Amino acid sequence: MVTPALAPELPLAEAAATIVDGQASSHDLDPATDKHTPLPPRPPVRRPAGEIVGEPAGETAHTKDKSADKIRKLDIRSSHADSLGVDRGPSQGLNNDGENGASSLAKAALDRQEVRRARYFLAINVGIMAIVSGMLLTVGGDPMAKTITLGGLWSTVVVFTWAVRHFGNRSQYTPRRILAVTCFSLIATYPSVYFWGPASPAPVIFAVCIAFISQGTHLSLALTAYLLCAISQITVALLPLFGVIPDRSVIAVGSLGVREFLVLQVIIQSMYGTAFAAGRFHRNSIQQAMQRLENAVREVARRDALLQEAHRDLDQAQRIGAPGRFSGQRMGSYRLQNILGQGGMGEVYEAYSTESGRVAAVKLLHHHAFVQKHSVARFLREAENAARIDTANVVKVYEHGCSPEGFPYLTMERLVGEDLAQILRRQNRLPLSEVYNLIQQIGSGIEAARTAGIVHRDIKPQNLFATTATTNATTKTTGRSKSTPKNSDSGNSGDSRDRGRDKGPRVWKILDFGISTMAYRGAGTLTQGRLLGTPGYMAPEQATGAAVDHRTDLFSLAAVAYRALTGQPPFPGRDVAAILYRLVHEHPEPPSNLVQIPDDVDYVFAIALAKRSEDRFDSGDQMAQALKQALHGNLASAIRARGSALLSIAAHDLGKSAYAEAAQ
Repeated sequence: MVTPALAPELPLAEAAATIVDGQASSHDLDPATDKHTPLPPRPPVRRPAGEIVGEPAGETAHTKDKSADKIRKLDIRSSHADSLGVDRGPSQGLNNDGENGASSLAKAALDRQEVRRARYFLAINVGIMAIVSGMLLTVGGDPMAKTITLGGLWSTVVVFTWAVRHFGNRSQYTPRRILAVTCFSLIATYPSVYFWGPASPAPVIFAVCIAFISQGTHLSLALTAYLLCAISQITVALLPLFGVIPDRSVIAVGSLGVREFLVLQVIIQSMYGTAFAAGRFHRNSIQQAMQRLENAVREVARRDALLQEAHRDLDQAQRIGAPGRFSGQRMGSYRLQNILGQGGMGEVYEAYSTESGRVAAVKLLHHHAFVQKHSVARFLREAENAARIDTANVVKVYEHGCSPEGFPYLTMERLVGEDLAQILRRQNRLPLSEVYNLIQQIGSGIEAARTAGIVHRDIKPQNLFATTATTNATTKTTGRSKSTPKNSDSGNSGDSRDRGRDKGPRVWKILDFGISTMAYRGAGTLTQGRLLGTPGYMAPEQATGAAVDHRTDLFSLAAVAYRALTGQPPFPGRDVAAILYRLVHEHPEPPSNLVQIPDDVDYVFAIALAKRSEDRFDSGDQMAQALKQALHGNLASAIRARGSALLSIAAHDLGKSAYAEAAQ
């Protein structure tokens, strides 16, 4: 994938992660991955009278609005109707017994589970009945009742054995066969209650059977089992009580008073009814949970499809690879070709030198930014500052100035690769060794900027670019570059399957030095006394309006490294206010609590993310060396002591916060 050296300041998705004119965006997201969370819509931004606000010309603005609407739909359509937060969707119809059926996938899963459960239940009962039959031979009791009981048990063993074998094939597990097996087994085994006595513990066994059968798919089968047991219990209880049949029970009916006996029968009937109701409730609960799970999976797939569609529309909106207003014109010694990317402040064009043929990326201000004189002056001043930085880890500036028509431009090196935000969208986390390389190289770039007297003030994943030493474009191309694929995303081109796959060592570069500090509506940062930076990665002194220095950039680098290492930002929050509060007053979770890394890494990040700048590392090299020592288990004792003290402060502050919440 190919990207301009100077990426557009504010991709459409990234705009939701950055403060704009003091207003919170209508979406909250992880600034590294642009994952959205719905928030209430923000009020319209008040603009001074007479201010000129432009939009990209032609169909780009219209298409961008459509793309933004599609992204918003991802949140609007996810309003939930159940505890999982997903729409239940249209009814899938009723099953054979009239209960609200799960969809076909959920029902199929429940049916497969029921077959396995039934076979296990039958096999266990075969063993239990065989054991009970043997024990019956050793006890007394009426010989006729015992013979009837043994006959029923052994015939049921035969039927259950047949069922276990045949129900292994799900096609044999039909409602008619299930009903036949159930009715036969209950009728054959219930005489055992007559043998032991209707007032004995024997009916409890049938309550368990009712509960099990009631958890099945078929309501009619569960109801049949319940009624068979209830009627059988009434029969074997009342007939001996009124002398219709002789009382041959081990625990005779006459051993209890009539009132006590009848109360006991009411309790048994209640137990049967409770077992039936509990089984059906359990079945319905499982069915609803399966339905919610399936709906959640479908919702994720639907949202992913919408997101992919929105990204495709964004590519179209940004007209990546198409001619722009300035295509064919000359800026300095470079002739502009197709658009590589667009942002809130300007456009980036592919260009080549008419003298050497060197390929570059040329950025020009949008017309609505060009009319602001202070924006033009800042553009040129920051371009001069960036041009003074000479290091391999900062994008190179070739030329800057104004065209004969008065358009300010900035010519920078053309890079091949992808930014850290794209990498984290693909794999969420980086290994500790790669995080060390990131800190070492970006820290070198920050140190070079420090030497030039420049503070970046907007270190974030979108501004950290991974390229290789062998993939920079250096020769003239015509039309679309051979290394520029057809698809692109927010000014970055390339098939996602090929991103970051270049051979050679990875080189990290800082983009947008100075440009991201421009103050204008639509840009990703604010200056001139306003809040500057991306909330998820700015330093506390930026949030409070205090003076900044190179340690401010080191704090942001540590926040980016924390996100890359743990998979989550150090100061998460639903809105800008929550993020800034945590940034100023709270401490991040120790990384070792989130991923499996050495405990010494916690001390390094405690120093790097210290609230006071004087408590932090003084250079990126110090931070990188400390992380390397922690990685190999030989962290210097002085660093460990500093980190331990800061972690103790964090734990103390957390305890006070928890105490305050408990008091409230």
